[in-house]
Amino acid sequence: MQPLLFTRNQRGYFLKLGGVLTAAVTLAACSTLPPPVEQMAVTRTTVERVSSAPNAVDAAPVELLISQKYKRH
Repeated sequence: MQPLLFTRNQRGYFLKLGGVLTAAVTLAACSTLPPPVEQMAVTRTTVERVSSAPNAVDAAPVELLISQKYKRH
């Protein structure tokens, strides 16, 4: 029978360490992304333009309210 490379406790330690490192790298990558300022400006303009159209209010009132709610955030 071949000896194990690591004991059970050591393997658990390496698995936990790998999980922590993966989480740290993922969070670091997410925090470096710039906010979508230009896309939000386009979205606000589009929602305002659609809100002023009378057909949009009649055709999709719920969707229009939802988009206006999220436009504020």
